Amino acid sequence: MKIAVIIPYFGDLPKNFELWYHSCAQNKSIDWFLITDNEINLPKIDNIKITNMSIADINNRIQSEIGEQYKISKPYKLCDFKPFYGLIFKDFVVNYDFWGYCDMDLIFGDLNNFLPIEKLKKTDMFQLWGHFTLIKNDDILIKQIKRELNQLFNLDTILKSEVVWALDEFAMPAVMSKLNNIVLYNNSIIADIVPYNNKLYLSHCERKTNYIFRYDGKSIYGYYIDEKNTVAKKEFMYVHFQKRKLSVNVDINSNSNIYITENSISNIEKIDIKEFLNKKYNKVEKIEMKFARIKNTVNKIWKLITERNLTKTIKYRKRCDELFVNKSSI
Repeated sequence: MKIAVIIPYFGDLPKNFELWYHSCAQNKSIDWFLITDNEINLPKIDNIKITNMSIADINNRIQSEIGEQYKISKPYKLCDFKPFYGLIFKDFVVNYDFWGYCDMDLIFGDLNNFLPIEKLKKTDMFQLWGHFTLIKNDDILIKQIKRELNQLFNLDTILKSEVVWALDEFAMPAVMSKLNNIVLYNNSIIADIVPYNNKLYLSHCERKTNYIFRYDGKSIYGYYIDEKNTVAKKEFMYVHFQKRKLSVNVDINSNSNIYITENSISNIEKIDIKEFLNKKYNKVEKIEMKFARIKNTVNKIWKLITERNLTKTIKYRKRCDELFVNKSSI
């Protein structure tokens, strides 16, 4: 089973880039195609293929494969073209069974523990969420996705717009979950962290549970206090930071484990996990995080008002929610 993940990235690399790069390198069953205008000064890894391109090069590919009327003026707009990477970068993925895309604000664990080959063979799409998604390399499937997105969301308007509609995270999951002839494998063992909170809560969990995460150079483990008030451990496919701002102070070559806490990623030789998880926050820390949440909400509203039509955005998100069916076919 051959898998290719396409990651176009332009502009300043994130603080956690070296860790992201390292975690990709450890997952040797996947080929990672990093397409960037950056110079990567890290050791060359066989399963990480680096290609230098510009935004202009990407636009040439988009216009050739998707339509001459489309182009991007800012890198973030690529989110709306992710579902078509199999076409845009078809020369990269021609010899692969699956192609996919992922975000860079995450660290992968041991993906082999979450990608059973026998299930993948029966699957059209693995993981609906846009931060890590795999799609069967099938021209008919890609065309069907494009057709359904166009019928339900007026794809032409979305792709022409300067606005980033996050097609990969909203419309794409809604459409794929709706199609009856599509086989989904939606593994939810992911640590998708809620951004603005003093504690590390996960967005896809019913129970509010505070976590601390450990990366041992291969796998990601989450630690939490269970109902018996004891420390429990769970392995995750990856940890996704979303918009959480974390300081990064890591030596990849150190023998000590790497811990992800509410505000940092760092090497820690010794830690009392239970004491850390039960830590109380003072008033100042609580006020600072509350202010960060308010500021984020205000910024979102302002962005909606100034950059796009608020009514259209509400209708779009509501349409996605109405269509979405939380399911896994296998």
